[in-house]
Amino acid sequence: MASGISAQVWTAAGMFLLLTVGTWLGYTGASRQSARDLEVLERTIAGHLRLAERQQELRYQAEHAQRARERMEEAYNVLARWLRELSRTIDEAWAGSVTGREEDAAKSAMTLDRWPWETLRIPVDIAWAELYWSSEVRTLLHKFDSASARFVLKGKTALRARSTMDETEGQDAGAEFFVERGKLKSVLSEVRDQARLDLQRAGRINGP
Repeated sequence: MASGISAQVWTAAGMFLLLTVGTWLGYTGASRQSARDLEVLERTIAGHLRLAERQQELRYQAEHAQRARERMEEAYNVLARWLRELSRTIDEAWAGSVTGREEDAAKSAMTLDRWPWETLRIPVDIAWAELYWSSEVRTLLHKFDSASARFVLKGKTALRARSTMDETEGQDAGAEFFVERGKLKSVLSEVRDQARLDLQRAGRINGP
């Protein structure tokens, strides 16, 4: 009888041990599986975060580039208006030597006197636009500055000759003034052509 009870006890103990070991092995396996699942999840989340950050960066770059292109287009529109103003000023300065009216001559003389300090200076309210103009445009504007020196010189000579009533001298000086006017206008045309090319390259206007 005691032997039977002992066998039952050992059998129960063995079953308990087997259950315990099985439970432990199952728990350990599940834990390891959970750890692997968690690692995979973390890698997936990290990958999605990197993708989202990259997409956000690309959107920011695209928006920044679009704003820069729009700002550039605005800057070149400002340039076009300033070039028209320069062309008008050139004509007004030249007109005073040929119209025969004293008020026109006086206005031309004042324009020529102020040329280096007013006409050649980029107006303060559009100075920001120069940052967006190409180096080629700025080089041509410097060329315009240099060509202006002879225009002003010949203009003042023509106005003096007009005031002395020397017809021959006046005609010669007027002709030279007209030639310098043409040269300045030609430089302005070069600036316009370069500006158009810059806008075409930037995709802001269609090609010819």
